Amino acid sequence: MIAATILALFGVHAIVWGTVSASLRQELIPDSLMGRVNSAYLLFDAGSAALGALLGGLLAGALGLTAPFWFAAVCVAALLVVMRRALSERESEAARGE
Repeated sequence: MIAATILALFGVHAIVWGTVSASLRQELIPDSLMGRVNSAYLLFDAGSAALGALLGGLLAGALGLTAPFWFAAVCVAALLVVMRRALSERESEAARGE
């Protein structure tokens, strides 16, 4: 039950992050660079997913099936604390030049 809840939270996180990051890119990146920025973003996204799958498999093999979910939950929480300032309204306004 706990693993299913964590999996559902990661699904929600992925949807929210995808929406927020795409919206910010569309708002902040000039149209002439949008294709290049999106391709670089997708390259890093796919590369990170492949690396995460490898590390998750190794972690699950060593510590059990739920270990990658708990590890990811801790990492997402830490990332949220670190990125909160960068994603604040004030920083967004500064990036827009307002």
